[in-house]
Amino acid sequence: MSESAENVDSARGGLACQNCRRRKRKCDRQVPRCGSCIRRGLDCVMQVIKSIDGQEGAVQSLEKEISNLEAQLSRLQTTTTALHSTPAVLQPQTNPTPVPFEASISSIDTREQSIDTVDLDVLREVETVSLYRGELYSLQKMTRRALRLANCDPRGILDLTPKKSLLASYDASIYSKPNGMGDYLDYDIAVYYASKYFSYIHPTLPIVSEVVVQSILNKVTVGSQSNLGDRVMFYLIISIGAILPIESSAAFDTRNSADYFIRAMEIQYSYDESATTAQILLLLAIYSLFDPGTGSSWHLMDLVTQACIVMGYHQLQPEPRGNAVVDGDGVKLFQAAYILDFSISSALGLPMSIQNRDISSDWEACIVKPPDICTSESEGLNLVEMFSWVYELCGSFENDGASYLSYYNEYLRRRILSPKGEIPFLSKIFGLHLATQSIKRSAGASSAFEDRGRLVQDHLAVLQNSVSTWFALPWITGYSIFQLALLQLLFCGGLPQKQKLSQISQTLSLAEMILSVISTRFPGLYPHKALVNKVLAQTASPDTESRHNINFLEGSDLYEFCTNALTSVGMSISH
Repeated sequence: MSESAENVDSARGGLACQNCRRRKRKCDRQVPRCGSCIRRGLDCVMQVIKSIDGQEGAVQSLEKEISNLEAQLSRLQTTTTALHSTPAVLQPQTNPTPVPFEASISSIDTREQSIDTVDLDVLREVETVSLYRGELYSLQKMTRRALRLANCDPRGILDLTPKKSLLASYDASIYSKPNGMGDYLDYDIAVYYASKYFSYIHPTLPIVSEVVVQSILNKVTVGSQSNLGDRVMFYLIISIGAILPIESSAAFDTRNSADYFIRAMEIQYSYDESATTAQILLLLAIYSLFDPGTGSSWHLMDLVTQACIVMGYHQLQPEPRGNAVVDGDGVKLFQAAYILDFSISSALGLPMSIQNRDISSDWEACIVKPPDICTSESEGLNLVEMFSWVYELCGSFENDGASYLSYYNEYLRRRILSPKGEIPFLSKIFGLHLATQSIKRSAGASSAFEDRGRLVQDHLAVLQNSVSTWFALPWITGYSIFQLALLQLLFCGGLPQKQKLSQISQTLSLAEMILSVISTRFPGLYPHKALVNKVLAQTASPDTESRHNINFLEGSDLYEFCTNALTSVGMSISH
């Protein structure tokens, strides 16, 4: 290391960069930028000290920041005093019907005047949330704030509009019932919803124990006392089971799901440093995949990841593959969090909360090699197989997971011909998304796949053969379909005109149909459906001049990806 680098390192030996200090994050003090800022693409607002007087420069930086903090505190105090002195007639009126997620939080006036109010600009940054007590941004407040952000939107904007699915069917009188113990819980209905969760979600994401949930159900239905965290977890499980529109009576189940969800949110759980907290946050993230009105999946996954980091799950030494692991233990919780983090982030074109270099290398002990995934007796991708595929993709931006994709394609061909027929619901969803990301990574100059356009059509056909589940699909599947449509444009760019028009028309017609169904539940996907429809119309009338607006993708990697796809087939972008 050079002399100047040594001086910088010693000067920063006990000093975090300004980003980390301001957000109370642990800083690894790498030169010239810390690891946290590198992952977020931020500048470490820290003067790089090149002279021998490096320590003096560090002191001056601290003094300047102290001065800035004192000025901010003075402004806050002035603002608070002014708010308290406002005449009563000018005081804002409190809405008598509170937002359900905030039923247990203080009044609107108090929240607006509090210096603890979470800044949305801070919430949008992945590396800002921590569970450590005494910090400005508590996990409970961050969770409730994330539940109010618009879902399936890379911009993560605050969403105060009425929630179509959650609130429209819900009676506001429940807000007055403490700790979710107000209404009688029908045992048979609760068992039915719990069985749906364990049939459709648990086989792919085994983050809770079925035995534990059955025990909680017995206590809740008879009104006996149980751990608050367990109650929250139980209500979220049956609310997820109720909202899955499979074997569903729609309106009745939606209302019950809203009822159970809000009961869970009303319970005064402390969100402490525990496995239960990680499980609750994972359940909230899973719920948000199927409901547009319960927060931002991407921000919730950031909280899940930070909870796992605080619990040390990312540094665990998992047992080698084949050894028994209990459902809901730290290993499975982190694997589920890692898969969801990748799936949600890559769907939106946003950065993940954690990278492979941040986790223990011991995780490689449980990696499943490509030839071993989806064996003849398999019911689709399991948790460890999905983790292995994601781990491969996240190892480097150049990794396309071609081997995993090849063996998964072979499994799909066997499954179609077998008497078993349909692939399990959630396994099919994640399989489609992982295949989409592998094909997307292969879109460069060299690829192991000869006919990638045919590959796109094959994976879309998996959903084409299960029309009955389209309305049940989560929003990330809409993004998978959208990205597959863009990939088809890229792969058809160099084809003869007639063949190009045929492939684009066939693929985009199916993509548009699926997106039309999913966007009825998730309005955030309507612009994606509209763009596919407009491109399809222009393909049918190539002489029509049209410029496509893709501003809804701003702030994500999908903006450039979409631009490249459209320009590859000679279509224009409006700026």
